[in-house]
Amino acid sequence: MTADEIVARTDPGAPARLSGEDLESILGRADSLWEDPTGIAGPIRTIGLGELTLVQESTPDGEVFLRRFGSPESARRFVDARLAAYERMWDG
Repeated sequence: MTADEIVARTDPGAPARLSGEDLESILGRADSLWEDPTGIAGPIRTIGLGELTLVQESTPDGEVFLRRFGSPESARRFVDARLAAYERMWDG
């Protein structure tokens, strides 16, 4: 599947599940990439792809999901909230 086809499957309100090949296709087309370590489930990646801002995260079981956001700022707020949740997990 091409990166454009993968992005077309995303919905701003819900994540799209990706295969490893799909993830590689997206990462190969990324204009920019930021990674934030979670310490539990691999990094959360914020991906710039043309005018789009995407966030990719994985579950501890290795499932990969991609979400589309309306702006880099809204993606950052989402990532910050996720990182705070992971931090609370570490604190018990």
